Amino acid sequence: MPCFASTDRLDFVLPEFVRLAWTSDSAQSVWAARFQRVLRAWVETELVASAFGVRKCALVTVAGKDLPELEQAWRKRGLTSIELEDTNTIDQPRPGDPSATGYSSVAPLRLGVGASQNVADLQKVWSSGDEEKIGEFLGYPACCRTSFYERCVAGKLIDPTWPMAASESTPDTVTQINVHSSVFTNVLWRSVGIRAVPHLPCRFDCDATRKFGQLFIDVAIQLGFQDEVGWLSQILSWPVEWSALHGIAVIKTPLLKISTRTDATATKLTVRCLGHDYPKEGAQGLMFPYRSPQRTRITESPGFQRGLVQVEP
Repeated sequence: MPCFASTDRLDFVLPEFVRLAWTSDSAQSVWAARFQRVLRAWVETELVASAFGVRKCALVTVAGKDLPELEQAWRKRGLTSIELEDTNTIDQPRPGDPSATGYSSVAPLRLGVGASQNVADLQKVWSSGDEEKIGEFLGYPACCRTSFYERCVAGKLIDPTWPMAASESTPDTVTQINVHSSVFTNVLWRSVGIRAVPHLPCRFDCDATRKFGQLFIDVAIQLGFQDEVGWLSQILSWPVEWSALHGIAVIKTPLLKISTRTDATATKLTVRCLGHDYPKEGAQGLMFPYRSPQRTRITESPGFQRGLVQVEP
């Protein structure tokens, strides 16, 4: 299936933005702090994964003023960093991406982090613009490197969510696709930094991504992030709906609604990740991704109970 119908894609791109709206105060009070802990755990896990042999290098964008302290922490794990000229398109950071979360936007630096020889080699392939080699240094699966080049480099997409889902479907006229995803391939939360892999999978059922993601989870557990791994697994197991129209993507989840930019299309496109879990703080509703309210016996309803109260004269 083609990424989009030939007449559907529009010729403009909106500026980057991310807006959040929680479904309730209770959802925010319970999960906002957990989200922050998950984000911090992911930043550390992604950066030091090369020290555990998961991949050769990591990419990170940091403020220049933060670099000395970060380099000191990296050296303790036998890692070093090298500045990269920001001339390549692969896996560019966006608002909310783990590579940017927690760091000031003042004087940003694009760095490769890893063992000294690996980052030196990364700098060479980065300068050459060889996306395939860059993805290999970052550990991305071969199938995902190929799809990234086809969609985001050659196809100039900024958001490959739709072709990820469309690769599992056959009708050319479909505008809504339901997918079953693992916690490793569900990247619909990535605009707020919630994800379990550092790359864009080729499909929502990519087995190579699942295996790659498990390595990161193992590293996170070794780093002592058991609670954060548990919360991350829960979040990525919930139902979530991504829809796109006129360059705006709306991601609906049980806890919050996210608005961000995407590729502009004249037709509304919808991807539903069905999920298999639901938070007790999640919103109730009749439409996906929300769960319908549980039916209550009339004798158990608040109104009936109030009617039983005898008012004394």
